[in-house]
Amino acid sequence: MPIVKKNFSLVILGIIFVSILPAVIEFYREWRKLRSQPRQDA
Repeated sequence: MPIVKKNFSLVILGIIFVSILPAVIEFYREWRKLRSQPRQDA
């Protein structure tokens, strides 16, 4: 696959991006959930 050989660094970056994406999405969901809750100061 000559396309993969020419753009190997982009393929690696794509794999890293796809593998990190679920964690980023989950972090964002939790962050939004916490922001939407009313604050309860102690």
